[in-house]
Amino acid sequence: MQPTIDVINNQTQFSTNPKIDLHKIFSQVQRKTFIPHPRYKQPHLMTLAGHFWPRDKFIAENLTQERIFQTDVEAKVLAHCHWQPNRKNTATLVMAHGLEGSSTTHYMIGTAIKAIKAGFNVLRVNQRGGGGTHYLSPSPYHPGLSDDLRAIIKELIEVDKLSEIYLLGFSMGANQSLKLAGEYGDATPPQLKGICAISPPIDLAMVTRSMHQPKNYFFEANFLRVLHRSLRRYHKFYPTRYDVSKEWKAFTLRRFEELYTAPCNGFSSVEEYYKIASSNRLLTKIKIPTLVIHSQDDPFIPFLMFEQASFSSTTKLLAPRYGGHMGFLRGEIDEEDRYWSENRAIEFFNLLRQDT
Repeated sequence: MQPTIDVINNQTQFSTNPKIDLHKIFSQVQRKTFIPHPRYKQPHLMTLAGHFWPRDKFIAENLTQERIFQTDVEAKVLAHCHWQPNRKNTATLVMAHGLEGSSTTHYMIGTAIKAIKAGFNVLRVNQRGGGGTHYLSPSPYHPGLSDDLRAIIKELIEVDKLSEIYLLGFSMGANQSLKLAGEYGDATPPQLKGICAISPPIDLAMVTRSMHQPKNYFFEANFLRVLHRSLRRYHKFYPTRYDVSKEWKAFTLRRFEELYTAPCNGFSSVEEYYKIASSNRLLTKIKIPTLVIHSQDDPFIPFLMFEQASFSSTTKLLAPRYGGHMGFLRGEIDEEDRYWSENRAIEFFNLLRQDT
């Protein structure tokens, strides 16, 4: 484990936009270091505390617009949108949730509230099947499904004529966001101004091995519960497409991915799925300002994969010693609430917005 509290890669700052001083922006973002809640310093407790700690979840339904995006020939996804009065001239934040989440998950709503107050348009995107939307797509989500985010951004640019878009991904959605940025490379739409990825599983094979360790039994069991429930819902809507007779064999995360995730998404093997869906192979190709937030003590996404990764010059890693998996629950409240990683993401986007 790194001896420092915060780690930021120190490559030469570069941006395709000469008006953006990335060195200044990243220096600003790292100033407020993460001091964990003393009762939940242990990584498993921090992970659970970040999920269950009471927070503001009120978001006005009358100001929320549901929107269906056609992301490929057979798939659609549902987003909950919050538009500022002058949406075309307002920065827009697109958010992608994690494996067991939806647009109504606590961190999606909590971050949306912060972004709306900061003056952003906000889209809380449901991954395929997320929030009970299995009827919209016959194929399920997975951590490498960057095409849906690409389609949403494309529509926002071409149909809505939005000129300033930011992308925030959590866990699975964070890996998708980084993968998309790497796939864009030099062809990144100029309207996409920045990305933040919180707790991204950039090496899926390593994550799956880590998840199966005895210390992570609770988390693997919980993820499997969610995946099996989703599988049965897909079988209900598409009975000929999903064979649940072998569901009992999927008693580990790797077995589930081998039997269902990989073949249902067109991969020839689980090894091919891990390789192609992981974002680590594309990180050096990212050309836009990108902030990666990941704790060194994440219980099931080993920090080793970040130590082994190579980042582009526009990507910075902010890695507190503590924080768990998407926990980052602070011990004290000042002008910000306890959710440190969410606040750093909004601060990062605000700084980019000022320099754009």
